[in-house]
Amino acid sequence: MIFLGLFLVIGLSGWWIARKTTLDWRVVGLRLTSLACILLALALPRNQANQQASPLILLVDQSANLPSELRDAAWNEAVRFYQQQIEQRPVRLLAFGADVRVSQTDQRPAIDPNGSDLAGALQFASGLLPQGGDIILLSDGASTTTNGQNQVSTFAQRSIRLHGVPISYPETDIRVESLLVPPALREGERFSADVVLYSSVDGQVRLELSSDGVGLAGQTINVEQGRNLVSFQSTAGARGFHRFQATLLATNDQQPANNQLDAWTVVGPPPRVLIIERSPDSSANLRDALEAANLVTEALRPAALPTSLSQLRVYDSIVLQDISANDLSLDQQLALREFVRSLGHGVVVLGGTNSYNLGSYAGTPLEELLPVSMEPPPRRERPTVTLLLILDRSASMLGESGKDKFSLAKAAAIAATDSLGADDTIGVLAFDDTNDWTVTFTKVGQGVQLSEIQNNIAGLSAGGGTDIYAALEVGMGGLAQQTGKVRHAVLLTDGRSGGESSYESLIAPLRAQGITLSTIAIGGDADTVLLESLAKLGAGRYHFASRPDDLPRLTLQEAEIARENPLTEGQFQANLATPHPAIRGLNLGEIPPFGGYVAVTPKPEAEQLLTTTEGDILLATWQYGLGRATAFTSDSGERWTATWRPWPNWGNTLAQIIAATYPNPARGDLRVSSELQQNQAIITLDAQAETGELYDLADVGLRVLAPNGSEQILRAPQIAPGRYQALADASQTGAYHILAALEQGPNRLETQAGVIHPYNREWAVSANPALLEQLVGLGQGQIGSLEQIAPSLQVANQTSNTQWWPWLIALALGLWVVEIAIRRGVIR
Repeated sequence: MIFLGLFLVIGLSGWWIARKTTLDWRVVGLRLTSLACILLALALPRNQANQQASPLILLVDQSANLPSELRDAAWNEAVRFYQQQIEQRPVRLLAFGADVRVSQTDQRPAIDPNGSDLAGALQFASGLLPQGGDIILLSDGASTTTNGQNQVSTFAQRSIRLHGVPISYPETDIRVESLLVPPALREGERFSADVVLYSSVDGQVRLELSSDGVGLAGQTINVEQGRNLVSFQSTAGARGFHRFQATLLATNDQQPANNQLDAWTVVGPPPRVLIIERSPDSSANLRDALEAANLVTEALRPAALPTSLSQLRVYDSIVLQDISANDLSLDQQLALREFVRSLGHGVVVLGGTNSYNLGSYAGTPLEELLPVSMEPPPRRERPTVTLLLILDRSASMLGESGKDKFSLAKAAAIAATDSLGADDTIGVLAFDDTNDWTVTFTKVGQGVQLSEIQNNIAGLSAGGGTDIYAALEVGMGGLAQQTGKVRHAVLLTDGRSGGESSYESLIAPLRAQGITLSTIAIGGDADTVLLESLAKLGAGRYHFASRPDDLPRLTLQEAEIARENPLTEGQFQANLATPHPAIRGLNLGEIPPFGGYVAVTPKPEAEQLLTTTEGDILLATWQYGLGRATAFTSDSGERWTATWRPWPNWGNTLAQIIAATYPNPARGDLRVSSELQQNQAIITLDAQAETGELYDLADVGLRVLAPNGSEQILRAPQIAPGRYQALADASQTGAYHILAALEQGPNRLETQAGVIHPYNREWAVSANPALLEQLVGLGQGQIGSLEQIAPSLQVANQTSNTQWWPWLIALALGLWVVEIAIRRGVIR
């Protein structure tokens, strides 16, 4: 712009002079042009093309997981390359560990080596390249934070390329990577302490576990390269806080500082487990197995189950052993649901022929509570059903016309025919002291055929005595002659049978053929003991109809169960679906086969732990509200799992499954959580009653015991409604014991917990060359030595200077010669 202005001024001056003088206008123009050339030459104008070379960042890993000699070698190599490149381009030299620093010269800056914040270092380095450039990362790829992929993914659009120089070395490190102990246990409870060892090489080591400084167990282990799981089985000791420590003894170990790790637990009072048993002492085998595993239990019949949460809250878990929903009132079922959902306790349902969809759980609070729905899993083909109804037509069944037991029993039988499919088979045997085939076994069919069956049932008449054995002998004998996979009989009676008969010798051979028998006792005069025994012998269900009105519902239920066929019997093996604390340490190879289960469908949110060889669910659990509910679809050491009773771990396995549903003994109105940041523990306390009321404006004190026995006394100020917080020094490695107390007027709450300060996190990582290659690929760079990378760095643009002043002086001289020639007339 300056030069254009100069030409404009000279041009206007020439025009003005040409008007005022007699000189030839050509002479005036030549003189002014010459003057302009001289002035421009004096200004020394240059045509410059001088663009800065592409900048370079050298990012050098100086974290403590690298041997010191490798850290020195990597830094010296980076300094040498820095000195080569500094003459060609802007170069910056950075060192990183837990933080990152820029070297002001070529001296190594002081960084925190106790970490490898790879992501943070890449983020920092890229921030120094606003116009793009190259980053060369010298590292082993280990990272104690995120892996840096999010940072590198933006490099391409910012014209940044990432290159990598691997720092490799023979790694011979064996470390205790984790020690897992349940944070809450009950006195006498068996538990598993799981230790994960990481080894970079195969070898033999010694692993020891101690509690409160006293050795518990030790093992000599052949470790393989990678992660190795070692489990110690133990029993919780006295109530209170306990420290655990896993110690690794190994030779030729690169980093002994990572060979020890601590854990903690709080042991509460012994658990109280309530078993709801179907009949007196029916849970004897179960209770014996649990008591052998140091678990004390109580047993009640279904009718005695309390409906008040204040009475139920004394139990940690309630076990339903083959209990039908019909045996529990609606209030009892609702109480069980809230026992889990609102109080945070546990419920375990053990299967059998009276449970789940065999026990009318569908649509009840029990189904809502459990991790399984009552729909049987889909099968390729539903087998046809052969159903036998054995109806008592004795005189005692008669009463007011239309409302008597016999009329309702006939209505129930007719309803059962409606629930069966057209290809199913039904037979109806009416009995008193004689037997009459009202409907011989025939396909249910549709239309006229079904109507004829129902008319035959409706035309039955009553009278006579009661001979149950003879009716069963005739009816079950006829059922045995039928073909089909599902053959089921239902006996409905209100009376007692005279004489002594061997029902077991009658029914046992039929059971061997897969035939099942359920019984319905009608009213208090029925022989309930006999009918319950018959149902047990026949692997069916026993129902008590206190009112005749219950007959249609119970009979229809039996017909639907037979049609759905959820009872699955055969020879099965348990398979692991998902590892879980409820089955920690379980060796599936030693579990005996079992003979049956109830087929149900797991809910989408359920945790499936064990499945059968058919792929159906055997053990499932889930979090329901504040508590946990678990479903085991086989029985508890009875008919299907009788072979499990001699298994040495049967009681321990059951006890562990039940224990997984216990509420946290440290859980109460005052709850402690903690988080470790640097060398400080952030201790947070939440104070809230079960009613939802918050403890505000309370006085909260803490006593924190360090691993070496020293203590800190702290006050925790309130930071939010019902929440208090304090900071404690946690500079020592190991387990800290936290004791907390809250006082608010007459209220006083106490609790305890722990926090672990593990060994330096830098000792918990290994070289990760795969990550380094991944990052370099994402950064569109090259991996190799500095010499190999150098040619691929972004090339600097060359600087070019063109000198114009000699040309301008020559032009001025030429114009001066022409001007003279014009004045002397040589040029006209």
